[in-house]
Amino acid sequence: MARISRRALASRIVEYLRSAAECEENRNFWDDYCISWMTVAKAAHGEAQPHFWATYEHLGTAPAQIWPMIMAKRKNTLGRDFASWYDQAGNVKPDVPKKPVESVERVWLNKINPVQDRNSGTGNQGE
Repeated sequence: MARISRRALASRIVEYLRSAAECEENRNFWDDYCISWMTVAKAAHGEAQPHFWATYEHLGTAPAQIWPMIMAKRKNTLGRDFASWYDQAGNVKPDVPKKPVESVERVWLNKINPVQDRNSGTGNQGE
């Protein structure tokens, strides 16, 4: 197996992560890819604390402040409903209100013929 220099390896990793970021549609994953390739590039150049500086340059905040920013945005977006969806630590509550399960066929039939006699199974209107 041929040996590859650290700089060449870092360059290949950076290019891979950069191309992955360009193809990513999810904004959160895109941020992760960008921070990753910036971290590798900074580490290859001997930067002290490459992850900290990559995060700061990309998101404009220190890594330790990202979660509080996410929580503040959630609280601002949901307002009083925040407590219904998340606990104080920011974890999704297991009993989040969900839409009741119903057969797709039944929903479709109800939309077509809402006054159907359900006992007979016919489309006649009941009295």
